Amino acid sequence: MAKVRVDKNLCIGCGACWAIAPQIFEEDPESFKSRIKEPYRKSDSEAESVGEIPDELVSDAKTAAEGCPTGAISVE
Repeated sequence: MAKVRVDKNLCIGCGACWAIAPQIFEEDPESFKSRIKEPYRKSDSEAESVGEIPDELVSDAKTAAEGCPTGAISVE
């Protein structure tokens, strides 16, 4: 498992991450920023969305992080 984090203070809601990895990321209908999808989401607040993803999705998460124009996504 790997930890994925979206810093909502940096996120501009451009949709690049959910276009690249729709199985991991989605638009938050309240803030219009990115968040981790269920069942991977562990916490979600105004400041950040944190989740744990299986190893087979790590490559997709890293690709989304690289495609994020503001660097709001981190994969550990």
